[in-house]
Amino acid sequence: TNRDKKPFFENRQVIFNNCNFQHKIIFQHKIPNNLYFISSKINEVRFSSCNAPKSKYNSNDDCIAFKDSSIDKLSINDSTFEIPFVNRSYEDENSTINKLYISGTNFKSHFEISCYTINDFTCSQNNFNNAYFQNLLVNEHNTNSTYFATNIFEGIANFQNSEFFSFAQFTHNIFKSNTNFECIFNKGLLLDNSIFKEDANFFGIKKLDIENAIKNTSQETYRIIKHQFQKIGNNIEANKYHSLELKKQKEKLDNLYKEDKTSHWKEWLVFQLHGLSSEHSSNWFLPLLWIGIVGFMSNFLTNNIWLTFLAIFFMLVSYKTSFTITKRLSILLGIFFLISLFSGTLSNAVQNTYILSSNLSLRGDHVNKISTWFSFITIFNKVSLGYLYYQFLTAIRKDTNK
Repeated sequence: TNRDKKPFFENRQVIFNNCNFQHKIIFQHKIPNNLYFISSKINEVRFSSCNAPKSKYNSNDDCIAFKDSSIDKLSINDSTFEIPFVNRSYEDENSTINKLYISGTNFKSHFEISCYTINDFTCSQNNFNNAYFQNLLVNEHNTNSTYFATNIFEGIANFQNSEFFSFAQFTHNIFKSNTNFECIFNKGLLLDNSIFKEDANFFGIKKLDIENAIKNTSQETYRIIKHQFQKIGNNIEANKYHSLELKKQKEKLDNLYKEDKTSHWKEWLVFQLHGLSSEHSSNWFLPLLWIGIVGFMSNFLTNNIWLTFLAIFFMLVSYKTSFTITKRLSILLGIFFLISLFSGTLSNAVQNTYILSSNLSLRGDHVNKISTWFSFITIFNKVSLGYLYYQFLTAIRKDTNK
């Protein structure tokens, strides 16, 4: 429509029911205050530089709505809507929007898209009042990322019961009111540089702890989610995402260590031990298993035959294996058993020398002190068990306190 002429449908209701549009539908400048597409099939519909003010009658029926309609491409650019904009499917199976692009638009009223399957979704540089993205299946057959970037949500932002099959990037957004992220993120979530001025609900968020999601999700995203759970006192979920945050920190330190082995080696070593002993305080069974292993080994480490066998075994494992963590662990254990073997041999030698060069009546306390001082096994046993007890108790308490 021409912006200078009064369109014939101003302040009127326009309904397309059960229609099939094989060509583009383009709305520019002024559009109907009451526009409905019901059970229709549309090739492409575009809202470009549109202005949809409230009608002079302030009717509650003012709305732009797509109901049970399938659309190949829907684009909304550089527009202003003072009336609700609703896309909703009431059918048992979701209707489809193959491509949905929203940019540079100000939705001053209610915006909703519910019960749709969307195969390509980008939403950037928009201003929403109350926005509802509910019961969506996003990028199920598309590997492209889903982008929600540089948007401002003045009111409620509700992403509920939706599933994102590709990487969902919610970056540089401002959420001024309550936000709900009760969604499934199969390939991860990115919330970097987003601002939450009110509480955000992440209860019910799923699959951010699976391998494909961890690979893409940032440490900052896990920190934001952890912080929101801490604010409401949900320590169980807070500790879960605290563990995931530490895993991302470990990946960061691994990369720094590979680039320069003299940098951050202390932090790298601590994170390696923390991960191996308890998966960053998230697995109570691991420290319990290590306690049993350390106790079992301590009973045999004074026997030089066992020390020799174990040292050779782990050195062979480290030589044959190509898996990095197993290789490093095997090398450390092999070195430990060699040191224990040397320590035990040296202790026996000192003890025998002392006995031969002294009065046999002086064996008692003096010999025991020398043996204890040289007993690397005893020191390792005490230090290891103390550390593992702490890790076990921390992992057990994760459900009540971080």
